[in-house]
Amino acid sequence: NRFVGLKDAQLGTLKIGKHDTPVKQLSSVVDTFNNYVANKADITGIFTGENRIDNAVIYESPAVKLLDGEFKFNALLATGESSGIKATSGGAKVAGRGLGDAWSASVTYENPLFVAGLGYDKAIPSTFLGQGFLNAAEPAITGGSVFAAANTVRAIGKVTPIDGLALKALYQTSEVEETTYSDSADATKWAAKAKNIDDTQGWLLGAEYNIPQAKNWTVKGQYSQNDTSFKDNTADYKAKQIIAGADYAFNKQVKTYGYAGYLTLEQASKKDKQPVAGLGLEFKF
Repeated sequence: NRFVGLKDAQLGTLKIGKHDTPVKQLSSVVDTFNNYVANKADITGIFTGENRIDNAVIYESPAVKLLDGEFKFNALLATGESSGIKATSGGAKVAGRGLGDAWSASVTYENPLFVAGLGYDKAIPSTFLGQGFLNAAEPAITGGSVFAAANTVRAIGKVTPIDGLALKALYQTSEVEETTYSDSADATKWAAKAKNIDDTQGWLLGAEYNIPQAKNWTVKGQYSQNDTSFKDNTADYKAKQIIAGADYAFNKQVKTYGYAGYLTLEQASKKDKQPVAGLGLEFKF
């Protein structure tokens, strides 16, 4: 995210710049493998709704204490580009001619036992028919991913029933919003394929456990799936990812981690499968 803004303890925070949508920010609560494997082992690889928008105004409310917890509200209004939607470096521009032609909002509630959130994207450019891990032969199945404006509803929840254990879930649905494209070699192809998409249904289940007898160790696992249906007789496209791993924290700034996962892409009789595994070292400074 790149932005400038003002922050006030009572009024909240106002930002202007290139920023993740509130819907995308919801996933950081539950996506255990967020940003692993060039952002493809997390849900960005197969879900819509994982978007960073150019030329946006963002409002983040202060926490409102209620019901033994805190409510927060976030909203993003995007400045429309008359030329149509466009993928940019690390983000996207929306269509329309004014502020708020595309927007995103979310509300979250958090207390010591659980976190719940609900978000909505309106006409936010997103990737449909995602391919997951880096080397998947997805074009051989669907003919390639589709970039289109999306209306997405996302709900998330995280429960911590005992100390050290977090159980996580996400459900979302997306539809294509009819819109215009800026000049692009792929625009005509994207527009034709986007019109045939009926909707997508995505969900995630995950768990993370910090071992009480060995506080430096955390084990975790996650399954995510996104199904895309079409308006014609095309078979549904199914993308599935399962991944597990463990972290070892040397201190609050340094950890090492390992993971292994498996991706399956299916459409009728066509199928592609890919394993992935890796080791990493993370240093926060």
